[in-house]
Amino acid sequence: MSFQSLGRDELQAQHEVQRHNYADLQAKKLSLDLTRGKPSSEQLDL
Repeated sequence: MSFQSLGRDELQAQHEVQRHNYADLQAKKLSLDLTRGKPSSEQLDL
């Protein structure tokens, strides 16, 4: 699916779907740590 091929109504519908998906993720209140290079506890035990 290409967004360029969609009409205005279809784009608005997709926008609403994605807004709903985003709201669902926000409601889960996830605490994600995406830092890189963080040593694991096994590495710290050395």
